[in-house]
Amino acid sequence: MKVRNVLFATALVLSTAFITAQVASQDKGKAGQPPQPSAEEIAWMESAKVGPNHKKLEPLVGTFKAETKFWMGGPESEPMISTGVSVNKWVLDGRFVQSEFTGSFENEPFIGIGYTGYDNIQKKYIGSWIDTMMTGMLTHTGTADATGKVLTMTGSFQKPTGETIKDRNVTRIIDNNKHIFELHHTEPGKEEVKVGEITYTRTK
Repeated sequence: MKVRNVLFATALVLSTAFITAQVASQDKGKAGQPPQPSAEEIAWMESAKVGPNHKKLEPLVGTFKAETKFWMGGPESEPMISTGVSVNKWVLDGRFVQSEFTGSFENEPFIGIGYTGYDNIQKKYIGSWIDTMMTGMLTHTGTADATGKVLTMTGSFQKPTGETIKDRNVTRIIDNNKHIFELHHTEPGKEEVKVGEITYTRTK
């Protein structure tokens, strides 16, 4: 009886080992084949690639002297004029241009940080901006003209009084060493007005 039990146990162990080896062999064969990505995975990989629309932002990369004009009292008022420096660089392997601006506004130190890129899924340029004059974040979407040298983006923000202001900005690339940023606002029930202009001149 004991011999029979030993033989049965031995056979069970051997058969289990054989089945395990067969499964492992099959798995090894499957593992040796490269996995085939799904259509959705392929679409995600394509959407993450840096392309020619990102490259159009190349003239914005570098260090620039900024000459700013802001019309706080309306387009007929005298502009407030100041200067600053904008250090712009590619981040995330060429997907976004990061801008760090330092200057002054109304004789107070002013710092701003922005990101500009191209969203392959929306097929639009996108941007964000934060600075020391607010605790919110501005976001914009837009398109470039056929030349790729005029970028127009729109968004909106809320004033402390609760009013929503429509925001439109235009970046005109003059050449590799100069670009001009224009800022336009539209208040409820009013026409759009130009409130700011910044001329960027490359220093390096």
